[in-house]
Amino acid sequence: MAKTFTFTKKRLDSLTNNGTARDVYHDAKIQGLQLRVSNSGRKTFISRPSLDGKPIMVTHGIYPNTTIEQARNKAIEAFNSCSAGVNPNQVKKNKQTKFTTLGDVMFDYIKVKHKLKPKTISDYQGLFNLFLLDWEHLELTKISQKMVQERHLKIGEKSPYRANATMRLLRALYNFADCYYEDLNGELIALPNPVRQISKFNNWYKEKPRTNIIQPNDLKKWFDATINLSSHNNNLIRNNVSATVCDLLMFILFTGLRKSEALGLLWEDVDFENTHFTVRDTKNNSDLNLPLTTFTTDLLLKRKIITESQYVFTGKDGVQQLDNPYKQIKKVNEESGVKFTMHDLRRTFTTIASSLEIQLHVVQFLTNHSPTDVTLKHYYQPSIETLRKPMQQINDYILEKISGV
Repeated sequence: MAKTFTFTKKRLDSLTNNGTARDVYHDAKIQGLQLRVSNSGRKTFISRPSLDGKPIMVTHGIYPNTTIEQARNKAIEAFNSCSAGVNPNQVKKNKQTKFTTLGDVMFDYIKVKHKLKPKTISDYQGLFNLFLLDWEHLELTKISQKMVQERHLKIGEKSPYRANATMRLLRALYNFADCYYEDLNGELIALPNPVRQISKFNNWYKEKPRTNIIQPNDLKKWFDATINLSSHNNNLIRNNVSATVCDLLMFILFTGLRKSEALGLLWEDVDFENTHFTVRDTKNNSDLNLPLTTFTTDLLLKRKIITESQYVFTGKDGVQQLDNPYKQIKKVNEESGVKFTMHDLRRTFTTIASSLEIQLHVVQFLTNHSPTDVTLKHYYQPSIETLRKPMQQINDYILEKISGV
C-alpha cells in the first residue's frame, strides 16, 4: 500500500507493517525517495531513478541508522548520477570493494570453507602462490577479463591442467566473494566474475583423462627398482626414508589407496588381530575399512617393529608422516624405465581388478568410489570378509607377475 507524506522521525517511528509482503511510503519533500517496510519491520530507504530509459532500484540505507536527511541527500545524488549516465549502484560497489583484495578473499575462503580437507587447501595455496601471487594485493574490481584470459594462456603454455585448475580456483574465489561480503546496508555485493569469458568463448583447455598404468609385464622391473631404492649411494645416509618410500609404494599398489590416504594412515587404525585397517575421513567424507592380505600384513608387521611414530609411513625425522617422495619416485622411474606416479599405482590396481572380472561395485568399494547403482549406494555396505577374497585375488595376480611366473 503506497502513501505519500513528508517524512519525519515521529511519523517513520510509528510505521508498522500491516501484514502484507511489504508497505511502501513516498516522501512528499523529495520526489522519488521511498521507504519500504518489510513484514519483519525492517525499514529501508530506496529510490528508482531511470538509467538509459530503464528504472533501477538504489538502496540508501536502513532507518534509523540512516537518517531521513541522509537518505534524501543520497536519493538526490542517485538521480543526478543517472542523469549523467552513471549507475550509482556500480559506483557504490566499487567503493565498497575498494579494500577487498584477492589475497583477502583467498584467506577468508579457506577460513570459512571449514570442510575443505588439508590436501585441498594445500593444492589451492600451491596454485595461488605459483600463478596468482602477483595479484594478491589487487582489488577484485581491478582484475579484468583480459588479464584473466592472458594469465590462462600463459600458464597453459606449460601446463593446460594447471591453467584450468588456477582459473577454476579464481572463479570460485569470485563466486565466494559475491555471496559472502556485504555492504554497509547489509546487502550482498554483486561482482562481475572475470573468469566467465573463458567459458563464454569456450577457451578452457581440453583435459585428456590420465590413463597411464604399470603394464603387467613391467611390474617385475618396477618391483625390483623399488626394492633397490635403499641401495642407491644417495640414500645410504637416509636408508630409513628410502625403505619407507619402498613400503609406501608397495602398499599403494597392493591396496589401491590414494596417496593422501596411505600417507595419513595411523597405527591405531591397523588391526592385526582381525587383519584389516581403516582410513579415516577420506575424500568422500567417510571412513574406509579394508582387509589386509598376506602380503600387506607382512609389510606392516615389519614396519611396526621399526616405527615409533603414530604414522605408519614416517619421514626423515621418524615422527611426522612422510612427505611427497617425488625424488625417490624419479629414481625408480630412471632405474626401471617404467614411468609412473603414485596415482598410476592406484589406477593399476583398479585395472588389474577389472581384468580379473571382479564386479564393478566391489572395485568401487575397494577404492572408495561411490557406487553408480542407487540401491548399492544407499542400502548395501559390504563386510570386510566380503572384500577380502577380491583383495587377495588382486594381490596374488601382482605377486605372480613380480615373480616372473
